[in-house]
Amino acid sequence: MSAPMLEWLKAEYPLHSSNRLDMGKSCIRFKQPGQIPLTLIAALAKKMTPEEYVGVYEGVVTKFNLNEHLTRSIIPS
Repeated sequence: MSAPMLEWLKAEYPLHSSNRLDMGKSCIRFKQPGQIPLTLIAALAKKMTPEEYVGVYEGVVTKFNLNEHLTRSIIPS
């Protein structure tokens, strides 16, 4: 997620939920299904084209695979 999109999400979240935003590097955590602000999630999804999403996803997967490969080559089995 880009920095401007993340800032937008942080600003909008309190307008859609009374719960605190519990967010990790790649997830938003909810304790109960009823806490999910579906209209906010829909608005967030509309801010990115499928092509942009695939590009971000591929970048993360490539980075993850590269890190895994480097770790395995440095640390003997």
